[in-house]
Amino acid sequence: MLLAAVETAADASLKAASQQTPEVGLSPVGGSLYVAQAYILQKAVMKNNLGIVNAQWNALTTVINVGVGMSFGEVYSSTQLLGCGLIAAGILLI
Repeated sequence: MLLAAVETAADASLKAASQQTPEVGLSPVGGSLYVAQAYILQKAVMKNNLGIVNAQWNALTTVINVGVGMSFGEVYSSTQLLGCGLIAAGILLI
């Protein structure tokens, strides 16, 4: 959960920076959060299976970031939302 939360914050920071002006470089907040994410991932795989950690992290981030994307005005098709729903169902199976 922590990996997904940190990545979501990093992604939102990078998306917000990219909407300001095309010349804006990497968001310092986004970049720093990705460094923190590497540390959290290392700690997580020390205690859990890499495949399970990665599957949970990716699935949670995908589902959460759809909502974040919508908050930035992104539009998703019904098929794309159904796919994200299936990913959410997969989280429950893991």
